[in-house]
Amino acid sequence: MRYNLAKSRLEETVTFATKLPSECTDDPIKIKSHGRFYQWGVGSKSWDTTSSSVSEWNGTSPMPQDTMWLEANDPCPRDYRLPTNDEFVALKNATTQTNGGGWNASDYGYKIFTSGNLKLEFPAVGCRDNSNGSLSLNGTYGYYWSSTQGNSSNGYGMYFGSSSVGPSHYYYKTLGLSVRCVRD
Repeated sequence: MRYNLAKSRLEETVTFATKLPSECTDDPIKIKSHGRFYQWGVGSKSWDTTSSSVSEWNGTSPMPQDTMWLEANDPCPRDYRLPTNDEFVALKNATTQTNGGGWNASDYGYKIFTSGNLKLEFPAVGCRDNSNGSLSLNGTYGYYWSSTQGNSSNGYGMYFGSSSVGPSHYYYKTLGLSVRCVRD
């Protein structure tokens, strides 16, 4: 998809971010491109990307122990799903990555993945801390869940900053990361 996931199909009617980061010329934080944060394997609850406080944060309970993010908990709309770790690796290897935005808390950065005439923009909205759900690294890094489990406590995801892109990273399942759906 071109946009980050906002509300999942398990929460209510599916919604997505409404603009690409490059289209948010009137808002340096680029909030209309953000979507929401999810914990690994749990598609029934999400959190916004700008509020300093959160409710119902699960920082200690065991998260799903499945080898893949199960379809029953997948927040993506029907006929879509979370990408696998291998698909994030393929995205990195098949594209050229460039930067947009200011890469700071007052002018959020974003990574542009380009292959020929095709472009995908991923906003650097940071993440929510695994222990208490506080915002972290907003504007300077982007973190996106894959559907692939690393081990019982960690899931794979992709991260990027202004000078790097790294698929195949382990993250605590209790972190809140962004979600970008792919067609099944």
